[in-house]
Amino acid sequence: MSLRLLVLFLLCCAQVPPARAGEAIRLCGAEWPPFTETANGRISGGISHAILQAAFARMKQPVELVALPWKRCEQAALAGQFAGVIDNTVMPGFITAGKPTSFFIIGVLVHADDAEREFRWELMVGQPVGAVLGYSYLPVVRRFDGWRRVDVRGERELLLGLGKKYYRYALCDGLVCPTFARQMGARVRFLKPYLGAQPMYLVLTPEHAELAARYGKALDELFAEGLVEELYRRHLGRGYEDVAREAREAGDGR
Repeated sequence: MSLRLLVLFLLCCAQVPPARAGEAIRLCGAEWPPFTETANGRISGGISHAILQAAFARMKQPVELVALPWKRCEQAALAGQFAGVIDNTVMPGFITAGKPTSFFIIGVLVHADDAEREFRWELMVGQPVGAVLGYSYLPVVRRFDGWRRVDVRGERELLLGLGKKYYRYALCDGLVCPTFARQMGARVRFLKPYLGAQPMYLVLTPEHAELAARYGKALDELFAEGLVEELYRRHLGRGYEDVAREAREAGDGR
């Protein structure tokens, strides 16, 4: 085979990258403050938004961040419409890119004036309990069938139902629900301890393994430079390591 034919063969058979030079990588995610805030169908703010923008700028890789409901986002990514999902757990069909940059900490929320302070499973027996559709609940939550779940479409509706006393207890994320509550002026608090926690990552489909490696390297640099810690303190009033420790102490919810 001549050199010219060999070069043509290699060019034809080389794997085409998922995004060509200058082409934006498309990621999707749900509204999940303080990590992702949305406007006009886009992820427009929050901790994860800032981290992604900084990392992809460092990679010199354009990125498009689209807002979708969680399940639709996952399905669209698996169908090849997006390279991956922002702030998701480890799950089949995806690979993780770098360290976790957010945490899902599930607990039971009550009105601030509620007499109960400590979580006990026996409190839940026979009780209507508000729950957000679309959450990937931990095994400890999925196993318990003593409560009567009242499913709602989102955290705002969950908090409204708690305020109107449709239910005394509500399952919600320990970082996200307080953010919504502050926005709405809702007076709520969590019973302790939390039920469990999971780290959350940028997850990509397997054909984006090279992108995952590049993103992981850029993310390590942002951690080392203190940007992630600064973003956590700005949005939550405490650092990344503080939140990571709280998630570890909550356990994995198995």
